[in-house]
Amino acid sequence: MKKNVATVVAMVSVFLLLALFLKARGNGEPANPQENVTGLAGIRMAYPSAGTMISGQVGLTLQKTDILKENGLDAVITPMSTGKEMKTALTADQVDVILTSESNFLVLLGSGFECYGVASLGSDGKMALVVDKNSPIGSVADLRGGKVATLFGTSVHKPAVEWVKDAGLTPGEDVEVVNIGSGSALRSALASNSVDAIVDWDPYLTSGINGGSYKVLAESDLDLIAVMSKQYADQNPESIARFRNSLREVAFYMSQNKGEVAGWYGEMSQMDPNLTMQVSGRNSNYNAASIEDVDVSISEAFTEKLVGIGDFLYTEGLIENRPDVRANIKQQ
Repeated sequence: MKKNVATVVAMVSVFLLLALFLKARGNGEPANPQENVTGLAGIRMAYPSAGTMISGQVGLTLQKTDILKENGLDAVITPMSTGKEMKTALTADQVDVILTSESNFLVLLGSGFECYGVASLGSDGKMALVVDKNSPIGSVADLRGGKVATLFGTSVHKPAVEWVKDAGLTPGEDVEVVNIGSGSALRSALASNSVDAIVDWDPYLTSGINGGSYKVLAESDLDLIAVMSKQYADQNPESIARFRNSLREVAFYMSQNKGEVAGWYGEMSQMDPNLTMQVSGRNSNYNAASIEDVDVSISEAFTEKLVGIGDFLYTEGLIENRPDVRANIKQQ
């Protein structure tokens, strides 16, 4: 496990060095875009083009509608393929805000980057500890002497360790918890019997369950967060409320136009719209009857979850600093 941790720490260091290099080159617009002649405040946003479906649909819908403009924001919106790419863009001052998953916020804070969690889009579906459908393993406790694969330093790392411990097993002694570098590699490792179980997440998790290839041993929600650079937020304080209101409106738009938005997302990600709507239905905002039902706040329960993830990443040696989560939540 020490070798795996060292690998992840090295990867974090590389991403920070790349960010500094990009910033030094002066790519992109200034971090504090001046209000333009239309009276709109500039903002640069990145969202995931695949993987986390709610964030992807939100970013795509913001591109295809005037919701941001109607809230006083003149946006440049960029889809990016990975969380690492979005983190690099944020730290390199290429974008001002990213739509990402919970652990990326803690990795940014733990690496010393100054940023705020400004909103949460809620659940992106489930993540789960799964085994092959033909596996004799029927519970987490049955994994004694086996191997569990996950992605270290991501949202699926801490649950893997916790599920093993909750079953009365000790990671590194009773069960080997290993790091595999990508979601596709995780799934290939399970299919080839190189590992006994993996942590997978939606939409790939639900696709595997629907197809009958997975047995689920344990599961929990994967939550989302919008992360804004402190520099941009401090220089454009009015933009936080404008952006949060935009997220409320786009979430409501999605709830009222599920098929249309899932179709857009399918064109971009090649994801089956029916699977997109099935997984998205686990997000409470996706089922909102009115805009008053939409909640994009970072709740106390989610804040506690973030604190726990930050403590875990720090204790595991994956980030240099213990994140002060509460000091970096800014919702107005």
